[in-house]
Order: sequence, then C-alpha cells, then structure tokens
Amino acid sequence: MQLKGLNVSQDLRWTIIAHLNGVGYAGADALLAAEQEKDKSDTGQSSALAATVVRPDAKVKEEWLGRINDLQTKLPFSRIRTAMESMYPASQNKLGEQTAAQRLAQLPVLDKAAGPVFMRSYNVSMIPAACTADSVQRLAKAAEEYKDLSAGTRRALLVAHQEDARCVAIRKAITVPLS
Repeated sequence: MQLKGLNVSQDLRWTIIAHLNGVGYAGADALLAAEQEKDKSDTGQSSALAATVVRPDAKVKEEWLGRINDLQTKLPFSRIRTAMESMYPASQNKLGEQTAAQRLAQLPVLDKAAGPVFMRSYNVSMIPAACTADSVQRLAKAAEEYKDLSAGTRRALLVAHQEDARCVAIRKAITVPLS
C-alpha cells in the first residue's frame, strides 16, 4: 500500500486496514479484499480475519460468535482465538452489549465442554465488561449463579466483575458534574 509516496510495511498495512474496518470506514472492505489477495501468508490470513471480525456490524459479530461457540468447528484454534480477540474492541461497546447476556449464559456450557486453553482465551476476550452499572450488576449475577465453573473461569469472572466495578468507580470519581 502506498500512502502519499511512502512505502508502508505489511504489518502496518494490516493495522491500518483493521482500524479502518473497525470504524466502519467506507471502502475498507475493498482494501481488505485487495490486501488479502496480495498476502496469502498465514499471518495475512489471520490479519484478514481480525480485520473482518472487528467490523462494527452486528451480523458479522453474530456469525463469528456462533463459530466461536461451536466447539466442533473445523477452524484451527489460532483462528478462533484471533476472532475472539478482535470481536469487541472498546470502541464497540454497544455491539458488545447486544450479545453480553448471551456470552455470559454460554460461559458455563463452554467451561464444561472446552479445554482450559480455549477458556483462557475466551475468558480474556469474551466475558463482557462494559464499565457501566448494568455491566457490574450482570457480572455479579453471573458470579452468584455460576459457582460450579472451573477454577480458572471462575477466577476470570470474579476478576472481570471486580475490574468492571473499579472502572465504574473511577469513572464516577473523575466525572465532572455539569451545572
């Protein structure tokens, strides 16, 4: 990719394409397709997946959430992990909130059926914490209901709840009231 006469490295090109896709930039899908055509490497495939999944599109999120939750998928775990890591950036809290209850409801099911490697990635990326009072309450309810989770998943849920409550407290402390 040429940016005003500059030769941009492959990694930077993918970073730019992922960012443009993540903000829903018009034409980003064409840039993604063009770069995907040029870069057939494993890293390129992974980068293309991340740039696809990060799109602010509820249908894309729903499709990939289904793939993530399908433990019988033929996709390699590295691709599923990439999708998990790219699904819900902080700039897409509203999209994340649309599936938050579903992801929490799926937590005990996945925890019983998936292995610890899958759950470590899932716990980091997919437990929904949005730095809102509703999110804190949702996580508290899940922590109360899901006492039979594996030790790692239970700890991740409790930490997510604690950090979400901390975020809300910090946000409240630094918010300047409008007169």
